Amino acid sequence: MAQSVGATSPAAFISALVAADMRNVARNRLLALFAFAPLLIALIYRFLVPDESVLAELAGARFSIDLEAIRPLIVNALTNLHALLMAIFVGVSASMIGAVYGLLLVEEREERLTANLRVTPVSFAVYMTARMALPTVAAMIITALAYPVAGMAPLPVIQVFAIAAAGATLAPAITLGVVAFAPGRVSALALVRLFSLCAVLPVIAWFISPPMEWIFAPIGAYWQMRALWSAMASGGVGPDLAIAIVVNLAWTGLFYWRFARRRE
Repeated sequence: MAQSVGATSPAAFISALVAADMRNVARNRLLALFAFAPLLIALIYRFLVPDESVLAELAGARFSIDLEAIRPLIVNALTNLHALLMAIFVGVSASMIGAVYGLLLVEEREERLTANLRVTPVSFAVYMTARMALPTVAAMIITALAYPVAGMAPLPVIQVFAIAAAGATLAPAITLGVVAFAPGRVSALALVRLFSLCAVLPVIAWFISPPMEWIFAPIGAYWQMRALWSAMASGGVGPDLAIAIVVNLAWTGLFYWRFARRRE
């Protein structure tokens, strides 16, 4: 259940609101699981996906194959696998954090706690900006910290944070998308699955070429994945991260407009 966050000034109100959100997530096991899902995915990658040495030893021991002859094939296969897995990781990380706050807002609406907005010291726009700040920052930090845990596709720290920061702008879009269209908790969970699927689907672009891959252009995660693949291949991210931010902010604005129209 959400906490009351009344305050005498806008700054104090927003600080109390952020603190209350953190407590609410910590107390709800499902929301806490969603919040730490990126780290769990990274740990699964770390311990369950074999590396080059493991595959080489397995091939040599079981099939008596010349390791040096097949090493280039193993390296190429692992490079492609890591590119796909890490693209899924960066795509799903922010969506999971956004889902947490979308479900939180839906719960508050069902419990009619949004009626308290009439007596808050800030406008609805400022209130929603404050609510979106925490999932955005959380998505960036958790993604950036969990990325190296996976042990795949190592990149410079600054590029990891840049990819995480751009992807984090997806979190408020998911949050607002869930609360704008879900009338209740059951439908909210269905929307979470739908939005998470949309965040992962652009990985298909790895297997196709333009113009077919442009079908994923309206999805911010697509541009984030392109930036990741570009960084892995050439060390640069190009304009893809900037496009990802623009696309995510456009969806955020659209979903905010929808939510503002239907709020009580």
